[in-house]
Amino acid sequence: RSPSRGLGDVYKRQIMAAHDLVLSGSRVRIGNGTRTLLKKDPWLHDLLNGLVSSDLDDDPSVATVTSLFVDGKRKWDVDLISSKFNERDRNLILNIPLSQQIEEDSWYWLPNNSGVFSVKSAYKLLLGEVSNAASSMWRKIWKLDVPGKVRNFVWRAASNVIPTAVNLRSKHVNLNDLCLVCHSN
Repeated sequence: RSPSRGLGDVYKRQIMAAHDLVLSGSRVRIGNGTRTLLKKDPWLHDLLNGLVSSDLDDDPSVATVTSLFVDGKRKWDVDLISSKFNERDRNLILNIPLSQQIEEDSWYWLPNNSGVFSVKSAYKLLLGEVSNAASSMWRKIWKLDVPGKVRNFVWRAASNVIPTAVNLRSKHVNLNDLCLVCHSN
């Protein structure tokens, strides 16, 4: 039987979640800039938001990235960009290198250094571990010169998986509501 009929809404939600994940990590690599829309396509090299956040006066649905080039040259029009875009967008745009070879705009996967999609990088994006700050903290915890049971306890406490009464109740474990110390409500 067809998966879309058999699994129904659950299957559709999973497909949409995967679709949204791939879109959140995909960006447009600027070639000649003719196919990339300024406000609709994710072309800025920012993992949190690849879209332009500036308010543009012109019709943003038809303006392409090529309109930000100096006429007849493969170079950013710094004056135009400075006058139209906020500081965040201006810095992101001016840090995009432009190739002198005329090529079409293409898609790439931002969370992976090679630009190619991988399940590992998608998993890290899904977990929010793309920033190295969090993963370096975990590496430091696991390299502590303490007994393994202490490292394990620190990891469990930081991950909020210690079986406290609050955590057990969140997992729908029936517990007595009496205080363990004084045995009253």
